[in-house]
Amino acid sequence: MVGLQHLELEQIIERDFPELELSDGEPEVVISYGGDGTLLYAERVFPGIPKAAVRNSKICNLCSDLSPNDLLAKLVSGEYEVHEYMKLQGESKGVVMIAVNDVIVGSPTVNGTLRVNVYVNGQLCGEEVMGDGVILATPIGSSGYYQSITRSSFQTGIGVAFNNTVDARDHILVSKDSTIEIEIVRGPGVFAIDNGDKYVELDVGDRVLIKRASEKFAMVKFPGESSRVVGE
Repeated sequence: MVGLQHLELEQIIERDFPELELSDGEPEVVISYGGDGTLLYAERVFPGIPKAAVRNSKICNLCSDLSPNDLLAKLVSGEYEVHEYMKLQGESKGVVMIAVNDVIVGSPTVNGTLRVNVYVNGQLCGEEVMGDGVILATPIGSSGYYQSITRSSFQTGIGVAFNNTVDARDHILVSKDSTIEIEIVRGPGVFAIDNGDKYVELDVGDRVLIKRASEKFAMVKFPGESSRVVGE
């Protein structure tokens, strides 16, 4: 179980749902008790294991609408399905990071400007981009940072959003099988993912390679809930 207040939920499980065994090892399901940030953290700690997202925050687009007790009861009875979603892989300077929502290439300072070239499947995509950076989003991630920039979302493919560019630059949507490269023309820059605290420093000439990851993001879905099967 993951969440700043996870002890609250553990007490409910121990009192009302003794059938659920709290595992210190390899769990069958990871319960994320919080919001979107907690869910992303849970996936980094337990990659690939199905997540059941219990809302304990105002912001949680992927959380179940069920109450904690109803959700736990359905876990006990096995009334759920596991749906898999696309993730992105970013790589630069020998470092590989896997994102649920987005891969971000940006300026390391709030008052800095980054210049980059964007290549899609080896072809230069338009002119040099000057601004705060580029966000590469999955369909799930398109309702987060990507949407705050573009005021749009999408159901399949990889979204490329240009953050606060000097020249007007519309976002683009490419096939899920596309390979995107971001080349630093004038830096410095950084490469990071989701809400993680790990990042890679980038210099002029460095590139970040982004593509669909081989691993998937697995979510527990319950009967009657809207199923957002996207990205495949």
